[in-house]
Amino acid sequence: MIDLELLPDQALTWLLSIVAEKSPSEKRLLYQEIVKYSWQDETYEFMSERVGYALNTIKQEHAIAIWRMLSEHFETRITKKNLKVTIRTLSTNRRFPALLIRLNLNHPSPIDQM
Repeated sequence: MIDLELLPDQALTWLLSIVAEKSPSEKRLLYQEIVKYSWQDETYEFMSERVGYALNTIKQEHAIAIWRMLSEHFETRITKKNLKVTIRTLSTNRRFPALLIRLNLNHPSPIDQM
């Protein structure tokens, strides 16, 4: 049996591509940065300093929209705290193979575009 579990860098690249696809165009880069920093276990305070938005705006507007968007996409609750664990669970529960195929076929790496 082939192991279809994503490596951490592959999972992050894939998440960033999903965020790019699902985000409003004017917020795409901001949302990708928030997901990237969340994946790296950074605080919202850190993100606020890096992206130049007020802390409350990051937490109460943008982060909420991101977690809602990802939760709807994956059909399971996604938060900053459970992001990596949930993606790992999805991959080991074999709900992930179709998503992995989509990653390889439909989602070029947004990191190459940054």
